[in-house]
Amino acid sequence: MCDLWGEYGGKWAMEELRKGFGKVSEGFGEQGRARSVAGMAENGRRMSKNHVESILGCCPEYAQTGAIDDLRASDYSRLDRLNHVYLDYTGGGLYSDSQIERHNHLLRTHVFGNPHSHNPTSEEMTGLVEGARRRVLEFFSAPAEEYAAVFTSNASAALKLVGESYPFAPGGRYLLTFDNHNSVNGVREFARARGAEIRYA
Repeated sequence: MCDLWGEYGGKWAMEELRKGFGKVSEGFGEQGRARSVAGMAENGRRMSKNHVESILGCCPEYAQTGAIDDLRASDYSRLDRLNHVYLDYTGGGLYSDSQIERHNHLLRTHVFGNPHSHNPTSEEMTGLVEGARRRVLEFFSAPAEEYAAVFTSNASAALKLVGESYPFAPGGRYLLTFDNHNSVNGVREFARARGAEIRYA
């Protein structure tokens, strides 16, 4: 394991983490290592070639992360430009530049109405919604005859829907971990109101 903390100190390591390691060329051996050093030094702004060499010396696997670095540069360059580190992926993933461009193109080249109405714009929107629902089920290998994909505004709304509709009853049990998202804890109140036992693991 690369010990950035011990070798360079926590302050330097956090600074490098904030900047990201820049573009690291994918490759193996001396040629791949040379491309990695050049890419990391070029894109890491204040990271010197000596630092890059030290990182690759103790963590040669960084030389294999070129695709990730390319994706960061092409779709998430605002992180470096605005000097951000984003770690809240359980709360919500970052949208990519390509998602914005593709969605913008979709909206500029179509007219969408309220889904489930009977007019051309609504039918086009319904087709997109049902297509997305089908793809979600396919991703989870969930047959449409047995499962339904329900779209909600966010995770909290989804958990509220589960809490309201789950058949909690006396003699039943709601088991949850001590450390949870607030919305998971909120389901507990639905269980308690219907007489189910609350247990923590």
